[in-house]
Amino acid sequence: AHVYTVRDHAGLVAALEAPAPARIVRVAASIDMSEGRAFISSDDQGRRGTLRIPSNTTLVGVAPGAGFVNGSLAVANVSQVVIRNLAIRNPCDVGPRWDPQDGAKGNWNSLFDGITVAGSHHVWIDHNSFTDAPDTDDRQPVENGMRKQCHDGAVDITQGSDFVSVTYNRFALHEKNMLIGAGDRTTGDAGHLRVTLKGNLFEHVAERAPRVRYGQVHLLNNYYVGDRK
Repeated sequence: AHVYTVRDHAGLVAALEAPAPARIVRVAASIDMSEGRAFISSDDQGRRGTLRIPSNTTLVGVAPGAGFVNGSLAVANVSQVVIRNLAIRNPCDVGPRWDPQDGAKGNWNSLFDGITVAGSHHVWIDHNSFTDAPDTDDRQPVENGMRKQCHDGAVDITQGSDFVSVTYNRFALHEKNMLIGAGDRTTGDAGHLRVTLKGNLFEHVAERAPRVRYGQVHLLNNYYVGDRK
């Protein structure tokens, strides 16, 4: 009774907001979360480009190339979520911020992950692809002596999330791939962040494959090829 097939932004939002004890959302196209209207700021991008996934939801691609561009999937304070078989183009923050205190020389920081899992449990991320292409960070201008990096994470798992499986995904042409635990001061993560990574391909990535704080993380049969500066 609660299976929806969606091909555009409006249908997707309607399916996720429909009253249902549980739902399966079948994505049958590549959906542009900006709806063809360029984001004018990071705030605008956060409002229009963030897709919030409710509890007891399966989000699955059912057509070649089905997935999302210009969007960030937020799995926040929910449980029993499955995300499968989607082509996700990691979102590029239109307004990255310069932090002169980041590192020895300062650095650019951006918002928006491909998928953010925060304060959630029993989440399965399976058989998806994540890439920056064609808008890779090496095409961004240099300002303040540093490349103006617009991408954040591909999949970040934070805020005490628990029982998360990341299996058989492809991560390609990206720098900050996966953060498990947001910071050294988030001591409440201790005893949580139990995460399994199995059978994933990390192809021409730079770092965070994964970067772990506090978590109990099991890595099995992941494959790493190439590098990225």
